[in-house]
Amino acid sequence: MTEKGFEVLKAIVAEQKQLLISKVIGSRDKSVQEDYYSAIQQMCKDNQIPFFDRTEKTAIESRYAIAISWRWLIRGKVELIVLHDSILPK
Repeated sequence: MTEKGFEVLKAIVAEQKQLLISKVIGSRDKSVQEDYYSAIQQMCKDNQIPFFDRTEKTAIESRYAIAISWRWLIRGKVELIVLHDSILPK
């Protein structure tokens, strides 16, 4: 949902030799001018990567997940890699 998320997705798609991404879950952010939601959604469509809005029912089934600028709880047994735009509270 941010430029950082879009750029990371673009880099992974450009470098992958096989499909490494099982799905992308995004959300709109009305508090910023450009939230990159549509750009991320389109990149997923162009590369046959399933895209879900966070309000849709979907589960994380992979062993690993990457959260980029995400502000909601992530449930499930998954090893999580977090890239965040600011310092997180302790």
